[in-house]
Amino acid sequence: MSEKSTEKAGAGLVEEKVLLEAFRTWQNALVEGATLQSKDSYFQADMNLFFRFSDHGKHKVANVVTFASNPEFQPAIVKINLPTDSDKTDGLSHVLRAGDRINIVRQGRLSHNATNSRNILPDQFEAAAEIDPIYQSRQDGKQGRNWFSVCEISASKEAMRRETSQFVELCQDVRSVWADADKYNGRPRRLPWIADELILALDYYLRFGGSPPNQHSLLTIELSGLLKALGTLMGRQVTKPYRSPSSVYMKAMNFRRLDPKFSAAGTSGLAKGAESEIAIWKKYSTNPDELAHIAKSIRDAIVSGEAFDLTTSDDDQDPAEATEGRVLVGLHRRKERSRKIVAKKIAQVLGKTNCLRCEACDMSFDEKYGDHGKHFIEVHHLFPVKNMLPGHKTTLDQLALLCGNCHRMVHLKHPWLTIEQLKEKIIS
Repeated sequence: MSEKSTEKAGAGLVEEKVLLEAFRTWQNALVEGATLQSKDSYFQADMNLFFRFSDHGKHKVANVVTFASNPEFQPAIVKINLPTDSDKTDGLSHVLRAGDRINIVRQGRLSHNATNSRNILPDQFEAAAEIDPIYQSRQDGKQGRNWFSVCEISASKEAMRRETSQFVELCQDVRSVWADADKYNGRPRRLPWIADELILALDYYLRFGGSPPNQHSLLTIELSGLLKALGTLMGRQVTKPYRSPSSVYMKAMNFRRLDPKFSAAGTSGLAKGAESEIAIWKKYSTNPDELAHIAKSIRDAIVSGEAFDLTTSDDDQDPAEATEGRVLVGLHRRKERSRKIVAKKIAQVLGKTNCLRCEACDMSFDEKYGDHGKHFIEVHHLFPVKNMLPGHKTTLDQLALLCGNCHRMVHLKHPWLTIEQLKEKIIS
């Protein structure tokens, strides 16, 4: 084969014998518990989907499985086809081996159907789906092809049905986005998961011991709704697939690849993920109590409806956002910039000392700039971000006076410096 994997060594497409075996195992899992509608057409209640088999080739296994949401199969959502040649990637579907794992995979390309006249191309699929391909094949002189997991072949037929259902539902969501492309200015933009979302996803993953409920669970649907609400607060374009139950479940399962409990057993979940997931995993996977506390604070903050400033540009992001999230850091900023509480703190200090000085470097704007800098100073909130709950009442002893330079140094890197730590750096 001329294909070359961009994943770890050993990943690649399988030989014909394994391919046929995998398709047969997968199709048997689909049929189990399904209701026969007509010849080769079934309804799978736990997937809430109709599917049918078509056999137009030489193999003793159905060549094409078509999925739809109604018994008339109009419109068809997606077809998973058996490739005619295991050595080529010309078809839309294939079987991938990565280590001990074997996955049914499909390219992110959807042809038009009865309700959508648009052919959805691979880059369009990826932009709308919000998931990463698990494998990329390359052929000499040809453009690379991205492959997405339909399901992992395993001993659990229920798991194979569930994963297949998630992929089919994802295709349905992608179709709904592109059905009216003009509504989204011609192209939906794939939006990265921020730390707040990853914290909530990891908390969800760990709460269920690495086996979170699937996309049909009310708990997953509830988390999806919470993330959509957060997206709205951030000023994002919240389309139907945006943080859909399927994408939420898949994102949670991305953490399995980092979980030694599952990687040791060879069931490491979705193979690919973002670097930001690694940072969140390293910080919180061994501190589940701290994670649960921060996740609760973020959930409560979103539900409270407080008008946080969550639309900060990448250039203006605080380093703490990478691991503690934009919601809690935004609440911290809001407290620091509250004119009412700042005025009270300044009045308190002036009443005691008649002078405003930086508590780190001792600079006074009054002395440095005369009347032009009279009574000017910045206020820093000492209260830990992770404890910054909605409705938190700031007391004056939770505030410190800092000049602009020192305030910037405190926030320069995460974890933030304390006032004492900053003083030590100034002295040294």
